[in-house]
Amino acid sequence: MNFEIESTFMCRPDVYVCTTGVSACEKELIRSQLPKHVILEDVLSEKVNYLATYKATMTDKYVQALGWSMKIVDVRWLYDVDGAIRRYEMQPFEGATFSTSGLLSDSVVNYHLLLGGIFTQNLMISTDFLIASADDDSKVEFSKRYEIPIVNPSDAFKGEYGIYKRDPYFEAVAMAEGLVFDEKVFFLDARLPRVLFNQLRKMIVSNGGTRVSEIDKDVDYILAFAYEGFEKHGHKVYHYQYVFDCIESRAELFAGAYKMYPINKKPVLSNAVCCINAGCKDGGNVAEIINKLKALGAIVRDKPDASCTHMIVDNKDEAQDGRRRPYKVVLSEWVNQCLGLMRHVREEKYCVGMSSGSMYALSRDRMKVTTHECKMLFQFTGLSLFLKNKAIEKLDELGVGFKDTDRYDGCTHLIMGVVSTSEKLLSCISNGKWILKPSVIDCFDGSHDFDFSEHEWKDDGCIAEKDRKIVLSICKWRERVKITGKPAFHRWVVKLLCEEQKREGYARVIENGGGRITDAEDYTHCFVSRTYDGYNPAEKSYSTDYIFSYLFR
Repeated sequence: MNFEIESTFMCRPDVYVCTTGVSACEKELIRSQLPKHVILEDVLSEKVNYLATYKATMTDKYVQALGWSMKIVDVRWLYDVDGAIRRYEMQPFEGATFSTSGLLSDSVVNYHLLLGGIFTQNLMISTDFLIASADDDSKVEFSKRYEIPIVNPSDAFKGEYGIYKRDPYFEAVAMAEGLVFDEKVFFLDARLPRVLFNQLRKMIVSNGGTRVSEIDKDVDYILAFAYEGFEKHGHKVYHYQYVFDCIESRAELFAGAYKMYPINKKPVLSNAVCCINAGCKDGGNVAEIINKLKALGAIVRDKPDASCTHMIVDNKDEAQDGRRRPYKVVLSEWVNQCLGLMRHVREEKYCVGMSSGSMYALSRDRMKVTTHECKMLFQFTGLSLFLKNKAIEKLDELGVGFKDTDRYDGCTHLIMGVVSTSEKLLSCISNGKWILKPSVIDCFDGSHDFDFSEHEWKDDGCIAEKDRKIVLSICKWRERVKITGKPAFHRWVVKLLCEEQKREGYARVIENGGGRITDAEDYTHCFVSRTYDGYNPAEKSYSTDYIFSYLFR
């Protein structure tokens, strides 16, 4: 048997990233420290996986990415590509400032706030868009003069982002005849990535500015990537991109476009799973209802299933069929009320049909008990980026835990795209975990009694000869560990004689499978890699091939 532990670090799929609103200087800095599998593209195309930016800039690229439903991430992720990307995902209007004129309802304002927008009472040159119901007031005239997009409230919920499009606007306070930051005092957030922190410090000092380590009254700019932590100095907090753009423009720019504000990301309907009744779809306003629900933080499904909590209808007649349902049937007006008040409004006033409160409560209680009794945790190996993102989105909607890490982390289920000998696969086999085909992504409903056996890797006649032993061992070890309660390497005390890089991988697999690594002489097994050329003091030792033979026998 000729196997080695495959490194998931060496075979990562390529990730294509495009940027917008990011200066050329920062892009060069990012390129200099990106791993090889993350490729920075200048042109936005359908092969690009993510668009990176520092705020919702509403450029052509940004609007196109939203139209393609492409994930938009904070540029900070490019300094932390091994971190969980979901921490850096951005809302459509995140960081964009807007003002209003002539609105009679709070719903439109709340909608944009929930999607990351920042409301400002005053309209400025740097404001990203104006929502106005009239054509002849001073704010509208100001917006026309400075080409600020004017959005009609009736178009706000349609999800047509082209109406917000605006070219980047740079207003110079003064062109730099000498040093750009002459006599300006800056404080840099210590949480900035170190390579970025050092670059900013160098640019500030070399252009006449002063960098201080404490905030006092003399500080002109606090440069950060987030408002949090600087609440006491809110009027001085700006995005660090300001420095890059000033240097690139050779001017001291108007800083209003870079001002940072607190962002409230708390969803209103975080526990709601909603379906839209066919009557709403026939009425033509389904897109607006879906967009409102998503802004409120609800999960929207095409059809009701076991997880559904609300069915949205347009009128009472759509639910008068005498059926009792395990979810609440509510008028679409309930959605509008939740949006207008920015809170979860009680459903009783808007409930119709035969939805039973007790049945609903019982159904939800059962779900809560199930979640408590069997807490599932998914990981992934050998999946394409598309399938991994699809799986993450599905699991997130279902409220099922997952960890997108390069090593085994105690998961209960592993979704495997191609057969390999990765650490995660070997660790899952030795612990008797479910190892599933990608087909499970479309079928899994989050329920406790879901039949995973239909999606388990098995020898279905299409498995390559070299992979057959691996696949056959999956079900065998799952059943064995279930019966015995003991992982594959239970009570093994292992001495490893191999190169340091290989040793770490073997050690993790052994320890994940219930064994212990030792350098002493109290070992039960001594393994030597084929390429180890050091001294072997053991009287009896085995090749590391034995580990694979034992698991795949």
